[in-house]
Amino acid sequence: MRSLFCLLAVAAVVAAQDKEPDKKGPAKNAKKAPASPAYKNNDLKLKFSGVYGWEKKAAGGSGAWTELVRYTFEQFGARVVLLVRDNPHGSFPELRSALEAEFKAGGHREAQFREASMKRGLKLPAIEVEALRTVETPEGKKREFVVMTRTYFGKSRLFRVSCNVRRARAKRVRDLLQSAMAGLEVTSEDEKILRGQLFQSNRGRYSCVVPEGFTPVLPARPGYDMRFAPRRGGVSVIVFAYIFEGDNADHLDELIDFYGEDFKVGKEAAKTMGGTGFSGTVKRKGAVTRIAGRVVKNRVWRVHTAGPESRQKDVDRVHAEFLKGFRPSSR
Repeated sequence: MRSLFCLLAVAAVVAAQDKEPDKKGPAKNAKKAPASPAYKNNDLKLKFSGVYGWEKKAAGGSGAWTELVRYTFEQFGARVVLLVRDNPHGSFPELRSALEAEFKAGGHREAQFREASMKRGLKLPAIEVEALRTVETPEGKKREFVVMTRTYFGKSRLFRVSCNVRRARAKRVRDLLQSAMAGLEVTSEDEKILRGQLFQSNRGRYSCVVPEGFTPVLPARPGYDMRFAPRRGGVSVIVFAYIFEGDNADHLDELIDFYGEDFKVGKEAAKTMGGTGFSGTVKRKGAVTRIAGRVVKNRVWRVHTAGPESRQKDVDRVHAEFLKGFRPSSR
């Protein structure tokens, strides 16, 4: 009789295990999947991957930079913040100079600067900085932090991903922070610089966007800072950059004396290179050269775009495109 009851008990257990699961859904105490850390801003047309598993907080703070979102991990004293502000810099080199001054004034040590770029979207150029900073707590204790930032250079705005973590914990989350700094995507056409490769001349103190199909070539003769040549010949761009005592009118007079009657001065002062400069055209022996220049703080920058006279339209197009992305640095 006892064995019969045992068999019935086992059968009941098996039947309970084979019972079809409840179709009404998971149990009330089932764990929910973590919320996505991603951040999206439709007005700025940007996306940010965020940091998975960290606490996501709403924007806060005030100042020149507007904080969009932040992620924190209190155990490591770590945070990642996404910020944006208007771009006050006329060129990429000016951004670097400003960052160097900012980190020096902020008491950072051992700052390292390196260029980077956005991996998705507009692929904006950026400067990444890593430094050390000592912070004193309310209790009077001093703590070392590793500060990592990546500042992206847009046409009208700067975008920054700022990361802070206690130095003792930095190695454990370094890869995570690097991934966060690379997790920004901007698609707004308002921030688009130009298609092409960003070029920076420390010697000539300027930055420019190389037109598609062109390659930077070392100058073939004295006086040039850089020449940008097409892969198949034809129209080329030459940049002159050197010290000059005088203003726009003085330099324009020199060009008139040098080229003589072949040089035709632009009718109006050229709005070029981020300010007011001068322009002109030289036609000589079947060739045409468009010239634009600007004098700032005893330095002159001049762009010559040259080609056969039969390709005047191509010369004009390349010249206008190149000037849109050309910015001298006043540092």
